[in-house]
Amino acid sequence: MSYQTTDHQGVTQLLPDHSQMVEVIDSMYSDNDEDEPFNEVIMSHDSGYSICLYPNGNATLEQSGQEKILILKSLSRDDQIMLWLQLSRGNTKGLLALDWEALD
Repeated sequence: MSYQTTDHQGVTQLLPDHSQMVEVIDSMYSDNDEDEPFNEVIMSHDSGYSICLYPNGNATLEQSGQEKILILKSLSRDDQIMLWLQLSRGNTKGLLALDWEALD
């Protein structure tokens, strides 16, 4: 299965390995500028799911073609990278089993 990350500057990497994922997430924190309109980073998977990570520790899960957006709050960086690792492996069942809240 195929996946890609997009950093907060819009740079996309196809099939990044673990260390490249960590670099993207770390850059979101180190380059965090409150004047920037977009600080989030995204992983998209060919299953149609994507996980967007935010520097405030939140993560959102979306499925293409669906309006429902799910959110996890107050995650550590390690928690955030684990979400991306699960998605990169196509483990959508495991991701959906987490305690997501529907975003209103």
